[in-house]
Amino acid sequence: MDFRPELALAESAAREAGRMLAGRIERRVLSSEGHDVKLELDRISEELIKAALAHGTNLPILGEESGLSAALEPNRLFWIVDPLDGSLNFSRGIPLCCVSIALWSGNAPVLGVVYDFNRDEMVSGLRSHGVYLNGAPVLRPEGRNAADSILATGFPSYLLHNEQTLQRVIRDIRRYKKIRLLGSAALSLAYVALGRVNAYFEDSIKLWDVAAGLAICSEFGFATELIELDPSQYLYRVRVDNVLV
Repeated sequence: MDFRPELALAESAAREAGRMLAGRIERRVLSSEGHDVKLELDRISEELIKAALAHGTNLPILGEESGLSAALEPNRLFWIVDPLDGSLNFSRGIPLCCVSIALWSGNAPVLGVVYDFNRDEMVSGLRSHGVYLNGAPVLRPEGRNAADSILATGFPSYLLHNEQTLQRVIRDIRRYKKIRLLGSAALSLAYVALGRVNAYFEDSIKLWDVAAGLAICSEFGFATELIELDPSQYLYRVRVDNVLV
């Protein structure tokens, strides 16, 4: 099946939402609980994206803000939307945030787009067609040894921020040259595909945070760990790396 029309639709929706977000000065916080923050613009962006996707297709949509629009059938196509990944960064004026849209079939990614509206960078991946940056094909980046690699990681809102968890993270990151906590899982995975970082890992991350990035990275066949921790909460442990040793 040719999914290029769906890719074009996702790119258009992401760009429209990104332009809206970039043009807003008011960034009202609706809630700030624990390690999470919700903005009014999260909801506005999601409604804009859902309307665009629904206009072009009749597929179910899983949105961060609104959940599932319709029941999922086994192996049926459905959209996954993160309308603003990196909301806290966005609210504080840190330009590390993006719009993320993916199309999955069951548990398998079909396509993904990650739009960094601050840099006007659209990273796209389409199954069996490759990875693109603003429409130009991207070559698979060369792998590096761990001692020369950058790991992008983070501490998601649903992760237990206790001493045991932090010690486990410290043990895991020692093998890498550097670590980066960008505050956006979608951007982190897009950067793995672009070769800007070499690996990504987060525990207890939501599916909508990583769905598009996984679709993009899957085109390069990177080593990937995707473990479902809580299906009712769309909670996963995810690791993607392009590390040689």
